Amino acid sequence: MHLYKYICMEHCIYCQRECKNRNSRVTHQRYCSDNPDRVDSPFKAWKKKNPTSWNKGLTKEDTPQLARSEDLRAHLKKVVMGLASTPEKEKERCNKIRLKINERYKSGWESTAGRCKKYDYTSPIAGDIKVDGTWELRVARYFDSLGVVWKRNKTRFSYIKPDGTPSTYQPDFFIEDWNTYLEVKGYETELDRCKWAQFNEPLLIWKKREIRKILNNSHPQIND
Repeated sequence: MHLYKYICMEHCIYCQRECKNRNSRVTHQRYCSDNPDRVDSPFKAWKKKNPTSWNKGLTKEDTPQLARSEDLRAHLKKVVMGLASTPEKEKERCNKIRLKINERYKSGWESTAGRCKKYDYTSPIAGDIKVDGTWELRVARYFDSLGVVWKRNKTRFSYIKPDGTPSTYQPDFFIEDWNTYLEVKGYETELDRCKWAQFNEPLLIWKKREIRKILNNSHPQIND
C-alpha cells in the first residue's frame, strides 16, 4: 500500500471500517449501521417519503415522459454502437463497411484484430511477414527448415456463411512446392467447417497433433 495512503487511512469508531481520510470517516460514521445515533442517508430518507416509484404501473403509451426516455435511450444506444437510424440504413452501412474492408484485403492489408499475439518473422524464403500466435510461428520456422517454397497467404476466397451472408476466407499459408494451402487451427468451430466445406483448392488443416510433431521433430508431411 502507498505510504501516504496508509498514513491517511482512518477507521470508523463503530464498525472499524477503513476510510481513506478523516472526511470520509466522519461521513461514514453518520450513516454507519452500527452507530446507535445514525441518521438515514439522503437516499433512504427520500425512499421513506416516496416508497413507490413514480412510474410504477405506467407505460410509454399513456406517459409522455416514459416515451421520451425510451426514445432517448434507444437513440443513445445507436450512437454508442454506431448504428444507423433504420434497419435498412444499417444494412446499407454494413455493406459499405464490408466492401471497404474487402478492398483493403485485396491490396494486401492484414487485420490486427484477433485473439492471438502478432509476431514479426523474417524468413529466408517468405521474407518479412507477420504471424498469429506461436503455433503459426513454429510452422513458419518448420517450412524454412524443410527448404520448401512457401509464403504467407494473402488471397481471400469467397464463401457463404450458415446464415446466408457472403464472406471471405483466408488460409494462413500457401506452400508452392506442395501447391497446397495450409490452415493452422487451435479450436475448430462450425464456421470453420463451413469455410472448409466450400473451399475448392487443396487445403491442409494442422491442429495440435501436427504442431506436436513439429516440436518432436516428427515432421508432418503432405500425405499425413
